[in-house]
Amino acid sequence: MISMSGLRELSQRLADLDLRDARTAGLARAAAVIEESVRQDLPLELSSSISGTVGEDRAVIGSTNPRVPDIELGSRAMPPDPILTRAAQAVADEAVDIVAASVVEALRGG
Repeated sequence: MISMSGLRELSQRLADLDLRDARTAGLARAAAVIEESVRQDLPLELSSSISGTVGEDRAVIGSTNPRVPDIELGSRAMPPDPILTRAAQAVADEAVDIVAASVVEALRGG
């Protein structure tokens, strides 16, 4: 039989962790990377309209330019050109790593 001690204490400490600030900070940094990726391939008129908002558990990147939804999703007059989606996918792994690093740093006491 193998005996392990401290599991109850570890379980309680893990339950007591509050990683909201770390997640939010990581999401903010990841959103900035995604926003920059989106802006890179857009003309100035569109790139200046790209912005994001960050909440506790999600980041939303979009555009205030009314043309962007038609470009992204398509319209009767044009096929979809998912510029936001492509840009986000291009840096998705980097964005995940940024959020993960922020949480790991918090777990380490940073």
